[in-house]
Amino acid sequence: MWNLIINNCYVIAIGTIGSILATVVVLVTRIIFYKVRDLFPAHSLFRGILDSDLPCLIFTLRLTDMKREGKFLTPIPKYAVASPQEEYEGRQLTPWVTSTSETQAVANILNILGRVGRTKNIQILFVDQDSGRWDAPMFILGGNWKATRSFETCMPIFSYRDEKIILESTKDVYRPKTSDHDIGFLQKTINPVTGFPVWVAMGWRGAGTVAATYALLRWWKEIGILYGSHPFGILIGMNDKDGWQQSHIVRIYPEPKCYKKIFHPVVWRRISKAISDASVSMILGKPTEQSAAPDRR
Repeated sequence: MWNLIINNCYVIAIGTIGSILATVVVLVTRIIFYKVRDLFPAHSLFRGILDSDLPCLIFTLRLTDMKREGKFLTPIPKYAVASPQEEYEGRQLTPWVTSTSETQAVANILNILGRVGRTKNIQILFVDQDSGRWDAPMFILGGNWKATRSFETCMPIFSYRDEKIILESTKDVYRPKTSDHDIGFLQKTINPVTGFPVWVAMGWRGAGTVAATYALLRWWKEIGILYGSHPFGILIGMNDKDGWQQSHIVRIYPEPKCYKKIFHPVVWRRISKAISDASVSMILGKPTEQSAAPDRR
């Protein structure tokens, strides 16, 4: 009888130890998997771009002289955003131009793509010509109707409506604190129909758009480690006097998962340290008279 009891206890102990070891093996395997995957943040962050033969699209704005006078030196004519299918009967078409901020934003994105190894099949398009294209991964730069369309269809983190930048989950409203400040946001969402990533970099004014692209250029490794292939949004603040290269992170959303913070404490501390208090560069709530009007160029 005692032998039977001992044998049963032995079997139970072996079973318990085996269950514990199996659980430990599963946990260790998961940890190793995430650690190895995070060694390649670019492949996670830019999934759909680096692992696809499809073109990578960069959408930007082009401007045209409203008076159609064709002046490009001094005095500088008043330019406006081009409209789709715009026709000017009996007039010579004025060559298109792009703003300095849009050009710099495109340059920042090209710099990022070059750093992560995407150097071919990149198309720079104007939204008034190709606003209906959603058949490839893309970057949308600046405030335009394609960005607005992405807010309606791609479950955005941030959006721009009624001259306000809005954090969709909380409905918090962001505007520049004064006319000497600018804000912008960078977000990655997924097109629910095609599954392709849709990146949007948009500022209150042109400098905010550049600052948003610069944030990705500066922090892409940390972002890739903390978010991988998942959607995220980053709110950027800057002082016009300091320039977009001195912009800072004000808020990231959603907050990275706990295991990411635990496994990557140095990266999380680096990002946390970079986040500045919102009162430094912006305010929450209703617009104030001090806030500058947005410049959609």
